[in-house]
Amino acid sequence: MTVDHDRQIRIGCSSPYAMARLVGLKDNYRLAFGNDPDSDRHGIMTPSAGLINPNHYLAVAIRYLLTHRSLWLDRVSVGKTLVSSSMIDKVVQKLGRQLSEVPVGFNRPSNTILADRLTPEVLGKLVALYEHSVFTQGTIWNINSFDQWGVELGKVLAQRIIPEVESQTEPALGHGSSTNNLIRRYRKLKEAS
Repeated sequence: MTVDHDRQIRIGCSSPYAMARLVGLKDNYRLAFGNDPDSDRHGIMTPSAGLINPNHYLAVAIRYLLTHRSLWLDRVSVGKTLVSSSMIDKVVQKLGRQLSEVPVGFNRPSNTILADRLTPEVLGKLVALYEHSVFTQGTIWNINSFDQWGVELGKVLAQRIIPEVESQTEPALGHGSSTNNLIRRYRKLKEAS
């Protein structure tokens, strides 16, 4: 990790000092991303612009996605962290969408993956990397990540949830608080439409 302008080590991805190694690679890639270990900040690099303000990029990306993804429901909420730019708030408000503040995690290591192009070969490598990660986590937790029981249990849970979601009257919910709240929120959104 390179030091910041005041000779302190920081993981601030919008700082050209902290991102000096990525900045040094800017001519090798058309677009490169880097993030801090807990994934709540990121740096974006292009050969022509250098280090881009990530909030500017996010505002443009959010606007593009919300105006070019016809299958996304109008009720889909845009998540942002407390420290994200108010530009995101303005884009979301102008498009009449809902904005949700999401908590920022800490101590969650992450990786940066760079590729010149997204090709079938690169996609296959990313899928293999993900499967390796899932396998490794399963090994650490002493579970079989690829057995079908999780899928089968999901089907059983779905059979219990579908009648509750489709019920004309308010059902008595007996799931965990997270599942209960998701069902209630879905029913409220469904009633509003």
